[in-house]
Amino acid sequence: KAAVQAEGALDLWKIAIKPGKPLAFGKVSPRDTAFIGLPGNPVSTFVTFLMLVRPFLLACQGARVTAPRALMMRADFDWPKPDRRREFLRVRIDGEGGLDLFPNQSSGVLTSAVWADGLLDNPPGRAISRGDTVRFLPLPELIARFTRIVPFAALDATTLKDILRVDVVVRMTREFKAEGFTLD
Repeated sequence: KAAVQAEGALDLWKIAIKPGKPLAFGKVSPRDTAFIGLPGNPVSTFVTFLMLVRPFLLACQGARVTAPRALMMRADFDWPKPDRRREFLRVRIDGEGGLDLFPNQSSGVLTSAVWADGLLDNPPGRAISRGDTVRFLPLPELIARFTRIVPFAALDATTLKDILRVDVVVRMTREFKAEGFTLD
């Protein structure tokens, strides 16, 4: 943190999601180049990359980034002790058309991401009971969500300047907040 602040500015240090709380987002000098520091645990890195970093990189390339298509599905498990942060739980579609939860949701257990069909987007403080309807984000939606990329040559001078000078960082920070990601 101190090294980045010595060379630039951090616009975002912690974000209230689980897994993925320690996410650094800012710019470093001399050209105000974007800086994104991912968390150290593998599932935290996976989730923050899909939910925050990938959309940012696509926007920098001129893509029109859209929110992932969420499906409302039935939870076939109990989650009685929710976190105060927004949680992204690794789940799989079961044979009955509901969602099963990977038994170990630790941010160090990468097999949960390999096993999963998607992420359950659980609001802060929400307990889940078997049979509840929950918001499911299929992995293909998270991996392929954008409409198109505009060729670099087609970008106007202002847009290109924003990308190169990374004024995009400030805009994306606002968009993260608007989408419900809160700072911690």
